[in-house]
Amino acid sequence: MKPVEWTLCIGLVLLGAPCASAQTLETNMEDRLHDGWYFRGSTRANAEARIGGKNGTALLVDCKDSAPRILVYFRSIISAPGASLSETTTKRSIELTFQFQKRTIVSGLTSYFDKESVLAVPAEHISSGKPGEPPGRELVSILGGRVAGVLSQLKSSDSVSVGASSLGQPLNFELKGAAGAIDKALAVCSSGP
Repeated sequence: MKPVEWTLCIGLVLLGAPCASAQTLETNMEDRLHDGWYFRGSTRANAEARIGGKNGTALLVDCKDSAPRILVYFRSIISAPGASLSETTTKRSIELTFQFQKRTIVSGLTSYFDKESVLAVPAEHISSGKPGEPPGRELVSILGGRVAGVLSQLKSSDSVSVGASSLGQPLNFELKGAAGAIDKALAVCSSGP
């Protein structure tokens, strides 16, 4: 950890908040600092275009080797140091539904003219937490052939609602500024080390 992160971590512990890894703290802080989509990183291992939502939710595009991947965090609670040693991780296949909305000029008067499209894609649901407790982290990963269609819609729509029947209420994200951030992530995926 960097000295600034140590100071922040010590301050959080003194306030009674659990401390997490530097990556988790850094991500949560950056999400709070940015109003909307942003890009960070410079290699395939750390490049991502993302938007943070409420309560640790997020929608992001990153790289899995040289291929783009879409991740949706439905829950991400900062856990105490060493908690991952007693956590269990489960994976299962689900169908994730994206409902995209494109607003028109007259949308301010009525939503009748808004255009909506729905994509249902196969995905992998990953959850982790202590046995017998609700998961502290739930995310859905999309990789493979359906990513290109979802990315195209993310870049051209105005908002998206993402959900699955087994995950409760869908998450909503604005897509203003998504195209520029996603294009930077895709450039790193296709050419970066």
